Amino acid sequence: MRCGVWLLLWLVQTGCFAWAVPPLEAQVGFGPAWDSRTGSLRSVPSYHASIPISGWEPWSRHVGPAWDVQAGYLIQPLPEQRVVHGPLLGLGYLIPEEKDLSNVATSPFGGDDVARPGRPQPRRIPLSEVVFFRYGVHGQVRALFGDGAGVEAALQHSVEWARYVDGVSGTGPESILRVANGWLGYQSTGLFLEVSAGVQGGQPRWGVCAGLTFRTPAAGGFGYVDADRLRKLDWVKKVNDSRR
Repeated sequence: MRCGVWLLLWLVQTGCFAWAVPPLEAQVGFGPAWDSRTGSLRSVPSYHASIPISGWEPWSRHVGPAWDVQAGYLIQPLPEQRVVHGPLLGLGYLIPEEKDLSNVATSPFGGDDVARPGRPQPRRIPLSEVVFFRYGVHGQVRALFGDGAGVEAALQHSVEWARYVDGVSGTGPESILRVANGWLGYQSTGLFLEVSAGVQGGQPRWGVCAGLTFRTPAAGGFGYVDADRLRKLDWVKKVNDSRR
C-alpha cells in the first residue's frame, strides 16, 4: 500500500497519468410504472450503467452466440423528488446475425493482407468495419432502495448494431500532451424493451420500459506532459520572465 502511494505521488510530480476503463454499457429508457405510494400509473425514466463481460474470445472472429454477464447500478427518478436506485446483476445471451467473414482481414488490428510477389491480393475488409445485428435476452435481479427497501426481477430483449473494435493511437512528437491509448472489445448501439416486477416498501411494483442502449469496449492508456515543449510556449516564457 505504501509503495502504491509513493508511485502515485511520483506520477503526479512528473506529470504522468494513466487510466484503464473496463467495457461499459449504458441504458436510457422511459415507460409506465406502478407507483404504490400514490396508487397510480406513472411515466418513469430509467437509467442504468453496468460492466458487461461477454463470453467471446478476444481475438476470434465472432460468428456464434455468447453468454453475457452484467453488474451495474439502476437509477429511476419518481414524482415528488423521490428516487429509486440500487445495484443489479444480469445474465443474458447475445445472438448475432450470420455474417460472411471470408473477406475479413485476420490481423488482430484489422490490417490488410500483404500482397504476394507477382500475385497481388485484393484488399480485405478490416474486422472493425464489419457491422452486424445482435439480438440479446437478459434477466436481471435488482436490489431497490430510496423509496423503501425491496427487490425486483426484470426480463429484457434488445436489438443492437455492433462491431468489433481494437487498436492503438497516440499523439505526435510535437504535442505538449503526449498520450498513448488502446481499446479492445465490442461497440454497439441499439434498442431495448423490458418488463419488471417486484416488491418495494412492502408494496407490489411493476413497470414496462423501452429505450436506447450503448456499449463501449475496454480501454486503457497513459500520458505525460512534455515539459521541454511546454517551456517553449510564448505565454510560458512571458510568465517565467515576469517572475525574474
